[in-house]
Amino acid sequence: MKNRSNRPSGRQPTTEKREAFVRLIRSGVSISEACRQLGIDRKTGHWWKNGGRQHIKTGFRTIAPIMDQYPAAAESGRFLSLEERLAIADGHWAGKSARTIAAELGRAVATVARELKRNSVGGEYRPHTAHAQATARRARPKPRRLETDDELRVLVQQYLDQRWSPEQIAHELHVEHGHHIAVETIYQALYAPQGCVRRDPTAVLRTGRPHRRPRRRGDRRRSRFIVPITRSPSGPPRCWTGLSRVTGRAT
Repeated sequence: MKNRSNRPSGRQPTTEKREAFVRLIRSGVSISEACRQLGIDRKTGHWWKNGGRQHIKTGFRTIAPIMDQYPAAAESGRFLSLEERLAIADGHWAGKSARTIAAELGRAVATVARELKRNSVGGEYRPHTAHAQATARRARPKPRRLETDDELRVLVQQYLDQRWSPEQIAHELHVEHGHHIAVETIYQALYAPQGCVRRDPTAVLRTGRPHRRPRRRGDRRRSRFIVPITRSPSGPPRCWTGLSRVTGRAT
């Protein structure tokens, strides 16, 4: 009998690929291109970016997007970066004063003193923990409209039960009920991992997709032909031929 004690149980973690995926998406790369560069399935990339709810045997499993797990770097110099917090920690552990550390970083003394006082845990300053706490406090999540307006949410759920599309619902709410709501608001509430609208998108939407399908911009769309379309010399005047990307055959 083979000894399997040294074998890894389950799939190996993909932390490096997740971090690389987040960097590519934030740099403007599409999901398909990011998945192609990292060698992962495109469906996995959609789950990582958009999240959603997956249907399983026991019910539903909520998948949170990984974009929030890797905070982006500070866009403004008014926030302390991780490198600056590491320098503050080194100076603090070396016994330097806040004034000395501020002079080395080119920051105000109050900034360093407030950082040491606010983000210390049990009298000990840890730069990575402090950076995570500061990044979490910086976020200002805005509640969704359908989360705060119970009457509007009930109307949307009723129309979804009747198999109405979000476009039809937005038009009906505007004409019959006087509610101005964007179509995107309904889609975001329906596909939100928190489940703002208590309906399964695979059951109420006609597409039956468990997650959203992003649309390419006009300048990023790929042609369905590998080679440029050419006119057939022997065919009728409106017969065009080319090699399809999907089938690989001439059309």
